[in-house]
Amino acid sequence: MPAHGFFPTPLGATWTYRDDFPRHDGQPATPTVVTVCECDPERLLHFADPEGPNGVSEKQAGGAAVLTVNPGGRLPEMVVAAGVDGLEVYVNEPSMPMFMAAWKIPENLSTGARWTSNEVRFSCGWGVWEQSCEAHAERITVPAGSFETLRIDGASYNGPHTIWLAAGLGPVRFGVGDYAIELAASSLLAG
Repeated sequence: MPAHGFFPTPLGATWTYRDDFPRHDGQPATPTVVTVCECDPERLLHFADPEGPNGVSEKQAGGAAVLTVNPGGRLPEMVVAAGVDGLEVYVNEPSMPMFMAAWKIPENLSTGARWTSNEVRFSCGWGVWEQSCEAHAERITVPAGSFETLRIDGASYNGPHTIWLAAGLGPVRFGVGDYAIELAASSLLAG
C-alpha cells in the first residue's frame, strides 16, 4: 500500500464523513464511509502524458490502494498510488468504469508548498487541466475533534476546492464552494 505522512492508507483503515447538505429528496445525508482495500493490480489509471494520444496515457494500478465508498456516500471512489515525487490520487468517473488523475500530494509536503498537478477528464474526449495547489497550516475542528492540518487549496476542472490533511490521519475535511464534508470518525484515531 502506498504511504504518505499526510494520507496514510493501511489496508482496512476507515474514515467516516458527514455533511449537513440534504439529499435531493429532503432526507438527511447518508454518512460517507471510506475504506482502504487492495486495488486490482490490472485496473487502469489514466494520467496526463504529453507523449500519449490526446495528452493522456494509462498504466496499471499495481501496488495501489482503492478507497471504496458506501452506497449513498458523497465522495467518489478513489485510487491512491505511489508516484515519482509523492502520492497520486485518481478519482472514479461515475458514468464509466475508469480512474483519472485528480491531484497529487508532494512527498515533502509542508506549509507554504506550491505545486501543480494535472487533472484528467473524459467527456466526449480526453481533456487535461493543469491545477495550481498551495498548502497552508490551519487548525480546524470537525465532528471527530480538533486537528492541526495542512489546508490544500487548488483549482481544477470543477472549480476551486480545498482539502484539509492531518498528519498520520489523512483527509479531515473536503470542501468545494460552500459545500463541505467533515470527518466524524476514523479507525486511525483509535487509541
